[in-house]
Amino acid sequence: MALLRATPLTEDQIKEVVRNITAEGSTALADNAIDEDEIGAFIKDVTDHDAGPENIKRVAAKLAAAGWPLAGVDGTVI
Repeated sequence: MALLRATPLTEDQIKEVVRNITAEGSTALADNAIDEDEIGAFIKDVTDHDAGPENIKRVAAKLAAAGWPLAGVDGTVI
């Protein structure tokens, strides 16, 4: 079980999470900024396991690169 939580997202999974977060009507955009908890929840929906800080940062970096507003998320890739 611990290995599943530590598994990095594939590039396709990252793209799916970003698409879901930025989709029209997404709850993540309700307050005009996407935060770490919201990214984690969308990752969990795609992967069925905890997001982990590395995956949250990778998704945040993609969002930041596309100009999406982040709230309290470090978008640097590790």
